Amino acid sequence: MLESQRTDVEFVFADNSDDASIINDYMASISDPRVVFLPSTDKPLSMVDNWERMVAASSGEWVTVVGDDDYADPEIAGFLTRLQEFRPDVDGITWSILHYYWPSDERPTNVACVDFRDNVLSAPRDLLIARMFGWEDAGLVPTSGMSIYHSAMHRRLLDKIKATYGRQFEHPIVDYDSAIKNMIHGKTFFVVARPMTVMGSCPASNSYSIGRLEDMKKMVRLFNEDSGRDIDLDPEAAAFPFKFATGLTATIGQVLHWYRTKYKFSHGGWEKNFVEACQRNVESFRDREAFDLVKESYQRAVDSWQGGRFSKYFKPQYNDGSKGVSMTGFSDTAIYMDYDVPGMETAAGFYRLAGDLILPVDAIPIRASGMGELISTKSLKKKS
Repeated sequence: MLESQRTDVEFVFADNSDDASIINDYMASISDPRVVFLPSTDKPLSMVDNWERMVAASSGEWVTVVGDDDYADPEIAGFLTRLQEFRPDVDGITWSILHYYWPSDERPTNVACVDFRDNVLSAPRDLLIARMFGWEDAGLVPTSGMSIYHSAMHRRLLDKIKATYGRQFEHPIVDYDSAIKNMIHGKTFFVVARPMTVMGSCPASNSYSIGRLEDMKKMVRLFNEDSGRDIDLDPEAAAFPFKFATGLTATIGQVLHWYRTKYKFSHGGWEKNFVEACQRNVESFRDREAFDLVKESYQRAVDSWQGGRFSKYFKPQYNDGSKGVSMTGFSDTAIYMDYDVPGMETAAGFYRLAGDLILPVDAIPIRASGMGELISTKSLKKKS
């Protein structure tokens, strides 16, 4: 990212490791006025506190957060400037994310997908809330976006959130904590189809545990250690049978339950969609023993919840994935390519290669009128 020649960007690097020597030596060699370096403290901070200090140390009009195995295009700054010329009231934008697996012995055989689309859509706040709290159009998790993680939020919105809650982040699942508060307190949001960041994944990444039982258990343990407590014992979590260790979908369900309970926020009609997402979470496990164990855990939660009213929607089917085929090539909207293509040894290298195949960020069309609107499949069903 530091190779960028833009002068209207700021890079806040926060070291939160238990061995500061490596990054300290590296940062000592950097003499870039755009860089703000936050060294590690006496002991590693919780993710909540580390993210809090990062945002507090930033001074830009817009803020985005990515992980140490991710990549963000500094040209996002230019796009935001152009977007504000048409919509000065914009509070936040999200975009498509490229997914990259760092080289390792455990690297999956998936192919990389690069989306060709570049349209800019208005994202109505009500729709974002329906996608988040109502689990509309969900996969394993809600598809609302608008977290400060791999999205960009305006400073006025961040200041409003801090004034309301006393800090930016509270819940250990910081990205969903952020997304919830952004859509509750923001008004104007946009979605960009063109990817502008890369989410990297390796065996040490949080996202790597999806569909892997032992990795999931390890991640739960690390999250609890990071938080300094068993999250399932929090007062807001006590009455919710879907526990942190049950699975990814249950974890996000618990974050939403925390916010609804703590801040008395109501959004009805979400239960069926949530249970169906839980089913998809179970079906993401390809190992039969893991599938059975996770299914049993979810089944207990579903059956004990609201008198088992939603048990009929929970019917996971095992699929070992053997019938799936990873293929490279083109579709109408994307290109699919192997991760072993030369030049893709890093997340930044992947982004540069992808960037040669799609429209440059500074050429993404922004129109004062005629900009489309994000809709849901629920809306499409109503029209048909």
